[in-house]
Amino acid sequence: MKTFNLEDSLKVKAENLSEDWIKGQPERPLSWRFREDWVLLELLNGSNPAEHSDLERVCPDFNEVVDRLQRGKWINEEGELTKQGRKRLKPNALTIPKLKPEPKHPQLHIGPFGVSKTVRQDDALFRKLKWVNRKTIAVEMESVALGAVAETRKIPFLVAKGVSDHGDGSKDDLFQSYAAQASASFLLHLLRELK
Repeated sequence: MKTFNLEDSLKVKAENLSEDWIKGQPERPLSWRFREDWVLLELLNGSNPAEHSDLERVCPDFNEVVDRLQRGKWINEEGELTKQGRKRLKPNALTIPKLKPEPKHPQLHIGPFGVSKTVRQDDALFRKLKWVNRKTIAVEMESVALGAVAETRKIPFLVAKGVSDHGDGSKDDLFQSYAAQASASFLLHLLRELK
């Protein structure tokens, strides 16, 4: 595993552009976790989420969310909240169940990332990376060749990555298209400013 740092002048330019760029981005989709918790909370409150007036906005893939909740044993085949589903929302008697708000727009994180020929699901990866570079914010494998060539030839380089998952057990493709569009949009915005 190797890390690459962003050249200081590019980092400052990117940080200064971030506010303007974020404001112009489309809203990001709600996560599976948010959608699942919304359905569970509706059930906990005695409501039928399928009849909610805001269903299409809050949970557009309702049937898929129900399937996910049933596979996870958070609701049963009849669509009722299970003991496990109640515990997910209310881990103890003092907890007041509520939805955690999600950001409406992409979040910009600027910093070093690790590159490797392979990236595997590893829940302890970032704890291990702290020994390589304590400020590492991501790991990926697509730009490893670019980084190696640029480093050996002393050429400055920049990679804009859209993160669509955390590479953990909850990995899915929900954010893949959105993340790709966001990274391309930011890179174009930055390159225009560097002219």
